[in-house]
Amino acid sequence: RAAMAPADVPIPGRGRGGACGMCRTPVREGTPGHRDHVLSADERASGRWIMPCVSRAHGACLTLDL
Repeated sequence: RAAMAPADVPIPGRGRGGACGMCRTPVREGTPGHRDHVLSADERASGRWIMPCVSRAHGACLTLDL
């Protein structure tokens, strides 16, 4: 969220707790560091999704499909 807001990229959702799942965003490249309460263990392991309201890049770069 902190990186997306200055770029005027809207993040849908009810809050910043990572519990509603409304901001679920596909990951194109990189490894997400998950901090949400929505994705299953399998979804997290796949690295295909991130909840940008609370999660971060786990590494130097993370490219999202916005």
